[in-house]
Order: sequence, then structure tokens, then C-alpha cells
Amino acid sequence: MITRDISRQRKKHTLSLSALVLILHMTGSLVTTSQAQNAPEEIEAEKPMSMTKLRREFNRAREAMFDRFNELNDDERFDIKCKYVKRWQSKIRERVCGPAYFATAQNEQANLMLRDIGKDADGVGGFAGASIGGAGVAQMDYMDRQLKEKMERLVRQNEGFKQLVDRYNVLQEEMASR
Repeated sequence: MITRDISRQRKKHTLSLSALVLILHMTGSLVTTSQAQNAPEEIEAEKPMSMTKLRREFNRAREAMFDRFNELNDDERFDIKCKYVKRWQSKIRERVCGPAYFATAQNEQANLMLRDIGKDADGVGGFAGASIGGAGVAQMDYMDRQLKEKMERLVRQNEGFKQLVDRYNVLQEEMASR
């Protein structure tokens, strides 16, 4: 039953010639008999994508957009890298993308935390709990603004990149609406 339903979802639906004529008649666009005889036997209408296919297309669009951005970008700190990660206490992997500067900040933060493990204010041991301070947050905000400006500039300058961004946005909106 489930296999049959999935199979039906993937097939394109067809409208017969008589159904097309009925639709055209109802909308006031009735064709003559000679025009109807020359019309194709069937017209294909695509069914909306299944959620699985939509996710797959969204992921492809995201990867293509980031790959093209990385090609156009002249500063490696702003290159977008994607990787699979497992969330805490989960076996499900998730594709996460982010700029190189963010990964660098995470690595620096992890090194600070590891350095502080075993130390406390008295040097006896414990965990002091390093965290990104105000300067680090301000630096990340600055880099985020720079990345946004770079992307906006490249969208204006490169039609191919603009098309990839537009496709990504359309698919993202489609996913959000479901």
C-alpha cells in the first residue's frame, strides 16, 4: 500500500483531451473542433514534489549555491563549508553549513576550554568554563555583516549566482510552507 502510494506520487498526472476541452470551455477559451483534433492526445501536469524530493532538491540547491559562492569569493575566511554532524544524544546526522571563520572561532573556543580543564582560580583543578566574551561576539557580528555584504554584492554582480540563490530561496519557502 505504501509503495503504491509513493509510486503514484512520483508519476505525473495526465489530463485527457476531453478534460482539457471541458476546462477550456469552462474558462471561456473553447477551441474549435479542428483545433482540438490537432491538439496532443494528453497533456502532462506535474504534481507538487514529495517532501523527500523537496528536501533532496533543497540540499542540492544549497550545495550548488555555496559551491558557486566559494568559487567567486576571494577571502577563504568567508568560504562556506558543509559537513554532517550528529547532534548531542542523537544518532541522526544532519547537514550543517557555515563560514570558515565560524569554524575557526569554534576551534579556538574548544582549545580554550581544553586548556582550562583541570585548572581553576586556585590551580587545584576543575573547570573554569571558558566562553566567548563580548569581544568575540562583536567579532562574529562583524564577520557576519561582512559575509552578508559579500553575498549581496556577488548576487548583484553575477547572474548565475543570483539564479542559484533564487532557486535556494524558492525551495526554502516551499519547505517552510509545508
